[in-house]
Amino acid sequence: MNPVYREDATESIQNILANMENQKKDSSTSWIMDRKRELVEKMKEDTDNKEYPVMLNALLILLLFSCLYHIFFNEMYYLSIVMLVALGFYIFVLNKLKNAILKLQDGEKSIDQYMNDGYLIKDTRFTAVKFAFLIFFPIICFLLYRIVEDTTYSLPWWQYLTSAIIISSVAWLMFFSDDQVYLDNLESEIKGLSAIS
Repeated sequence: MNPVYREDATESIQNILANMENQKKDSSTSWIMDRKRELVEKMKEDTDNKEYPVMLNALLILLLFSCLYHIFFNEMYYLSIVMLVALGFYIFVLNKLKNAILKLQDGEKSIDQYMNDGYLIKDTRFTAVKFAFLIFFPIICFLLYRIVEDTTYSLPWWQYLTSAIIISSVAWLMFFSDDQVYLDNLESEIKGLSAIS
């Protein structure tokens, strides 16, 4: 056999193999794009944009009211520092979310950038509520208990705060650990899809 003839014979096979490879790449790319679109839709349909702000607002309003009660009725003026910290935290979170949302809505983006920006917003909401819950909830428990307790017998403040921290840690594990797992899985999937595309 002639080597030129062999090359001509294998050329058609190589063309078939190249076409199959291109179809395979196209089908895997379309699968990746379909999964990315599904992920974006899933992130849009999540209710965290409604639930987390309600939780954060309720927590901070409860903190402010309990601080005001103790400032006016028990003359605990040092609680005004807690109120200022809570207000500063709230403003910081609002600005960070506003900037992240503006970044998401700004101009034309690739689907990878859109997924990353959407994840950043979700993570910011979750982190804000988690931080507020872990820091401010023990203070709220302490202040509310001081409102309803018998003032003739009072434990040291650190015992109230320790039990409130334990309660808030257990409650955090009960309420937010699933959300943490969901966000970790979402981040892994976004990074994986971005890496293979």
